[in-house]
Amino acid sequence: MSDFVSFHLRWRLLKASHRVFNAADTFPSADDVRFGCFGALPGHDKPEFERVIENLRALFEYSIPRQDSLDIGIFSSHIPEWESFATSLGALLSELEDLVHEDICDVQRIKLTMGPESLSTLSGFPKLVALWEALKYREMPPVGDNLPNDNANNISNPTIPEKPTSAKSAMSPRYSDKSVKDLSQYIRFPRDPKLIEKLHMSTSNFQCALTRLLEGSISDWELETPADDITLEDIDVIQHAHVFSSTCTSLFAKMADNPTCEAPHTAKLHMSGFKQDRLVMNIKTCQETDPISTVFTRSFDRPSSSKVFHSRQLCSTASSDGATSDVLHVAFDSERMWVDDAGGRGELSSIFEHEESLHQHLTKEKGLKAKYRKLASVLLAASVFQLSNSPWIEQHLELEHIFLPSSVNKGLEQWCPRIHCNLESKQDRRLQSDNIAALGVLVMELEAGRKASWTPGEKDEASRGGSNISRLTRILKDPDWLEDVDDPYRQIAKTCLEFNSLVENLDQPRISADRKGLAIIYKKILVPLFDRLVDSFKGSADLFDDMLGSGRPLAPPVSKPLAVEEKVILFDDEDATPNKQEQEKSKEFLKELDPLVAYIKAIRSEKRQIVREQHPRIRIAVLDSGVSEDITLISGAMKANCINSSKSKSFVDAEDSWKQDSHGHGSQMVQLLLRTAPTAEIYVGKICTGKEVEAGCMNRIAEAIDWAVDECDVHIISMSFAYEQDNAMIDAALAKAINRDKLIFAAVSNRGGLQGRARPARRDGVICIHATDALGNKGRMNPSPLDRADNFATFGVAVPLRWEGTDIYKSGTSYAVPIAVGFAVMAIEFATHKCRKISPHKQKALYQKRGIEALFRKMAERRDGYDFIFPTRLWEEWGSTVTDAQTARTIEETLGYL
Repeated sequence: MSDFVSFHLRWRLLKASHRVFNAADTFPSADDVRFGCFGALPGHDKPEFERVIENLRALFEYSIPRQDSLDIGIFSSHIPEWESFATSLGALLSELEDLVHEDICDVQRIKLTMGPESLSTLSGFPKLVALWEALKYREMPPVGDNLPNDNANNISNPTIPEKPTSAKSAMSPRYSDKSVKDLSQYIRFPRDPKLIEKLHMSTSNFQCALTRLLEGSISDWELETPADDITLEDIDVIQHAHVFSSTCTSLFAKMADNPTCEAPHTAKLHMSGFKQDRLVMNIKTCQETDPISTVFTRSFDRPSSSKVFHSRQLCSTASSDGATSDVLHVAFDSERMWVDDAGGRGELSSIFEHEESLHQHLTKEKGLKAKYRKLASVLLAASVFQLSNSPWIEQHLELEHIFLPSSVNKGLEQWCPRIHCNLESKQDRRLQSDNIAALGVLVMELEAGRKASWTPGEKDEASRGGSNISRLTRILKDPDWLEDVDDPYRQIAKTCLEFNSLVENLDQPRISADRKGLAIIYKKILVPLFDRLVDSFKGSADLFDDMLGSGRPLAPPVSKPLAVEEKVILFDDEDATPNKQEQEKSKEFLKELDPLVAYIKAIRSEKRQIVREQHPRIRIAVLDSGVSEDITLISGAMKANCINSSKSKSFVDAEDSWKQDSHGHGSQMVQLLLRTAPTAEIYVGKICTGKEVEAGCMNRIAEAIDWAVDECDVHIISMSFAYEQDNAMIDAALAKAINRDKLIFAAVSNRGGLQGRARPARRDGVICIHATDALGNKGRMNPSPLDRADNFATFGVAVPLRWEGTDIYKSGTSYAVPIAVGFAVMAIEFATHKCRKISPHKQKALYQKRGIEALFRKMAERRDGYDFIFPTRLWEEWGSTVTDAQTARTIEETLGYL
C-alpha cells in the first residue's frame, strides 16, 4: 500500500475519534494543577504548566475546524511539507492510543469493512480502531438505512485514494454528542506532568504541520509576537490588569456565594473599560424588586473600622415597595467586601435606560454608524483585557448578550456596552482561547455590520458548547467576509484566532507566564483597535485620551524601550570601616544576645514532642538575593531543616538557584536570622541576583510575597530592601499578606535626609525598621523620624559578618531588619510557652503588627527621635522563676490593652 493511502487511513481514524478525547472528563485543567492533582510538581513552574494544559485543550479544539477545512485529496506526497505532516500525525495517534483504556475492546462494535492491507496500516492503533468501530455501532441506523457517512466501509480498492468532491464530504463524520460522551469514559488522560508535556508537544507539532498545509487567505499573514516593543508603560498597564482581573475574580466568587437565596442574582455589567478600578452594574436579586444600582471599587486600603458587606445583604437592600434604592457603593479587595462610605451617591442615574442588543442594533434599518461600531469593539476589548479569564464576561461574548442604549447620541461615559450575567459559580468554564476567539468574531461582526451565524458543526455540546475557534476560522476564510472587513481588522481577528500560539512564542523575560496572555491582548488586539478608533473620530480623538482611567493611557506619547530602562536599586548598603573600639562594641552587641537566644531555644526544647504538636515553629520568609550553600552555617541549617529546602524558591532563574548568592546580601540576612532566631524555620525566596533589578522585573517581588503567603503560609516576611517606584502588583500582594495577618518587616531606606521612608516600609501594615550603632545611636543613613509615630530602630551600623572567608562590617537599615525579626521571634516564643493568661483572641495579636509593635514599645528607649529596641529591657534577667513571671505579666498586660 502506498504511503499516501496509508496516511489517508490514519487521517480518517483521527477525524473519526478526535471529539471523544475532547469530551473526556479526565481531560486535565488548570484547576487540577492548583488543586494538587499533579502532585508537588518538582522542577515545574505552576503557572507555566497551567499554560501548557490550557494550550493543550485549545490545540485539541483548534484541530477540529482545521481538519474539516483540509481536503487531503488535493495534496501530493511529493510536496515539501508532506513528510513532517505524516510523521506528526503518526506520533499524535500513538499518543492518543495510549490514552484509550483497554476495556474499549469489550464494547459492542461494527467491524470496519476494509481489506487486510488497509487494516494492517492501522494495526499499531487497535484501541483507536475499536473506538471508531464503537462510534459506528452507536450510530447504526435501522435496517434498510445507510451507515454513517465516514466511508470506512467503502474502501474496496486500497490502492486508490478517496478524493472528496465537496466541502461536506470532507467534513469529519458527525457522530452524535451522546455517542461521543458515552465513549469518552474510556479515555484516561495521565496525571504525570511529563506525560502531559509530551502529549502537548505531539499535539503542537501536529498543529504546526497542519498549519503549513492549510490553504486560505488567513495563512498569508505572518503574526509576530511583540517582545521587542514592550515598554515600561506597557508593563505597568499589563501588571495593573492582572491584579484587577484576579481581584475581580475573587469578587465574583463572593457575589456568587449566596446560599440563602432561592435563585442566583443577575447583574448587568457596564463595560466601560473599568476606569478608576470600578465595576458598575445593576443587580437583580431574588426579591421582586427593582434592580439595585451598585458601584464596586477595588481598594488596597481597607479601613480598620470598615463594615463588612455580604452578597446576601443585597436582598435586604432592595426596597420592598419596589422603589429604586440609592446607589450602593462597595469597596473590595482579594479577601473581602466592605461598605464604601466615601464612594459618593446618585451618579448612575443615566446609564440604565432602555436598551437593545447589539444584534438588534446591527439589523435595524438605520444601524450603528461605523465609528460607533469601532467604539464598541474597543470598549469590549478593553473589558476583556481588564477582566481577562474571569467569570464576569465569559460565555456572554455574543451579539445577543451585549446591549447598548437605544439612542447612541451619548457621551463616552454613558455610551457603553453592557453584559448580562448570572452571579453563580461555574464549574465548567470556557477556555480563555475560545473567549478571545469570541472577541475576534465580535470584531469581525461589528466591522462588517452583520452577524456571523453558527453552523451545525460548530455547536457541540459534548465539547462544552459552540467553538468560537471554529466559527472564526470559517469566517476569516469566507470570501463574503473578505469584502466587508478590511485587512487591519482581519489581522486583529487573526491574532484572536492564533492567541495561544502567540502567547506560547512570546519571549519576554520581564513578563511572567501568567501575564503573557494579557501582553498579547494589549499589544496585538486592544492597542490596534484603539488606533483605528482614534482615526475614525478624527477631530474628536481627545475624547479617548484617558480611556482606561487616569494615568493609564492606551498609547503613551513617550515610550522608553525596556532594553534601555533604568534599574531599581533595592539595597545600597555600605562597607563599614569601624575603628577597633567600634568593632568590639559591635561584636559585644551580638554576644550579649547569645544567652537570651539560648534561653529562648531551651524553652522550646523543654517538652519537645508537645511543643512540636501544639506550637509549630515560627515560619519566616526572607526575600533577598538567595543564600550560598557553600557557607558552613547555611549548609548546616539546611541539613537541620532550619532552612526549608523543599519550598525555598528562586523567582529569578531556575527554581533551585535560591542556593546560589553571587552578591552576598541574602546570605548575610539569613546568617543574622540564624543567630537571633534559631528556633524559626526559614524559607528563602530569591528575588534578585544583585542590588539592582530592572524595573520590569519588580513583579518578582509580588510573586514572592504571594508564594510566602499562599504556598509557605509563613508568619513573618522579612524584606531587607527598599524602592521608590509605585507598583500595583506589589501593593496587591502586600494587601493580601496584611489581610492574612502576616507580620511584614522592611528596611526604611538608606538615603538619609534626602528622602523619607521608602516602599514597602512606608505602607500601612508594614513594620518599618531604622538602623543604629551598637550603642543605640542613630545611623546617618536613616530618614528623619516621624512625629507622633513609631520609629523603631536597632543594630544595623558596622554589623560584623563573614563573606567569602573574610571578616567584614556592613552598615544599612537592611541589616537591622533580621535583628528586629529575631527580637519578634523571641517575644512570640516566650509568650507562647510562658504566658498562661493570654486569651485565644489576644494570642493571635502575637502574630499581628499591633501586637509586635506593642511589645517593641516595651523593649524600646526613645533616643535621638528613634525608638531603639533591645530585648533586655523586657528581660532584665532571664531564667529565674520570678523574672519569668514578671516578664510574662508584662506581656499579658500589654496584649490585654489591645
